[in-house]
Amino acid sequence: MKKKTVMVFALAVVLAMTAAGCGSAGTSDPSSETAGESTALAETGVSNTDDDVVQLSTLTALSSGDFTGSRTVGEMSRYGDFGLGTYDGVNGEMIVLDGRFYQVLGTGEVVEPVKDETVPFMTICNFDKDDSLDLKNISSLEQLMEELNKEVEILGINSMYAVKIQTKCELAYVRSKDEQAKPYKKLSESLKGTQHEFKYENTEGTLVCLYFPDYMKELNSAGTDGWHVHFISDDGTKGGHIFDVRFESAAAEFDEAAGFRMLIPDTDSFQHGDINASQEDIEGAEKKQN
Repeated sequence: MKKKTVMVFALAVVLAMTAAGCGSAGTSDPSSETAGESTALAETGVSNTDDDVVQLSTLTALSSGDFTGSRTVGEMSRYGDFGLGTYDGVNGEMIVLDGRFYQVLGTGEVVEPVKDETVPFMTICNFDKDDSLDLKNISSLEQLMEELNKEVEILGINSMYAVKIQTKCELAYVRSKDEQAKPYKKLSESLKGTQHEFKYENTEGTLVCLYFPDYMKELNSAGTDGWHVHFISDDGTKGGHIFDVRFESAAAEFDEAAGFRMLIPDTDSFQHGDINASQEDIEGAEKKQN
């Protein structure tokens, strides 16, 4: 059964709710359910027990060249166990699967980052399967997105979804990128000459996919072709940002988000920089460089 959720439709509403929560925290009744939840959070160290998508910064900021990390891996791990992003200086691609962080370097080597490695942008959630879809004879990334979009149309196009696809890829065509030096350029410009592509065949692994509806396009990849997809092999040695994929069959597991929370970086580059990249800049950074 598809889980019914209540969406937060505007970032202003999210921020207002967050502010309201902060304002009332000090007056909570210790015997209340909220206080009990706060105690549980303190005991476990987990900051996101809800079914929310939590995002650090915006894709427009990253695409504009704001590559400065503002939270650590250790801090971000408290918000979930499934997601993707990048590291300080866009030093490689990030995949988070089953609570483990992976860093795919520009060389193609995959390492597990230390907890104090900083992050400029990422999206993370606690993955909880709400729905599944059988996939057959997927011959391209475009076909995969078409099939996933059909399911999204059934579930609701204005929700956010995390999708986990574990399969044996006949082809996983991925990219990663070298760490950038300051002063940073726009992401699409930085990728020229520093992006490296790898083609892996007959590789078992997991596609980590995120979908954002069109109204979120200022914050992340959005709309019918706005899927953001990364890959990590089962043995943790291969991965990256997906350009293309082929596989015979798989079950795609969908997690529908109940809400959205954004963490605002306190760095000078975010607070005082031009972080309003165009959709053309975003698409140029997400797609293969010619």
